[in-house]
Amino acid sequence: MIFLSGIPRSCSTLLSSLLGQRPDTVVSTTSSLGTLVMKANFEWENTPNLVKHSNGSAVFKAMMDAYHPDQSAKYFFDKSRDWSDPYAMAAAMTVQDEVKVIATVRPYAECAASFVRLCKPDDLHKFLHDSIPMEHLRLTYSTLHLGYLRFPNNIHFVRHADLVTNTQNTLDGISDFIGAERFTHRMTELDQVGEKDEDWERLWGSALHVLKPEVDDNLEFDITMIPETMWLPSFWDDAPIGTVH
Repeated sequence: MIFLSGIPRSCSTLLSSLLGQRPDTVVSTTSSLGTLVMKANFEWENTPNLVKHSNGSAVFKAMMDAYHPDQSAKYFFDKSRDWSDPYAMAAAMTVQDEVKVIATVRPYAECAASFVRLCKPDDLHKFLHDSIPMEHLRLTYSTLHLGYLRFPNNIHFVRHADLVTNTQNTLDGISDFIGAERFTHRMTELDQVGEKDEDWERLWGSALHVLKPEVDDNLEFDITMIPETMWLPSFWDDAPIGTVH
């Protein structure tokens, strides 16, 4: 199993659609598996009796196999933002010889501005400091940073700008990272990936995961409404392309 993670509004839905063009690949819609494995391992590592008397690896494997009983595709991706959590990655390492996490990233201020454009809040200040989307953004950014600090060689960053302006080369880099043959992807007539999050869509609209019919390489994006004090650093900028040991 390969893991697809990243921060919100960084084009993980686009990446899922592009990866799914490969005939040897299946990409799940957003799942809860990473969250379940992360929480299970957190309890395992912080509850002494469980560590002494239980086989965590067998339980984690059972969870992963039961959640996706059909993993017959040569390359099977599970999509969950929590796969970049150190507890989730550590658990996966007890099950698989290699753990490879593909993480989509984008400058924090651009992600915040994308949420503003999507949600159209009446009170911008309140939205930026006290809303579900922004809390989600802050949490996933922090989680990815922690995962990268602990397991830098297991995360392959896919930068939003690269994905939309240098798409084929970016996908070739992913193929190299997971050990797959390179594949020529189409940039038009993109397939929708079937993401359905009724709670989020009820709050913020149905356009949350709707793709345009072709890769949009327009990088002009107004971030001036985001206070500079909220422009968190892009810690992935100097990261080398990951290589699993």
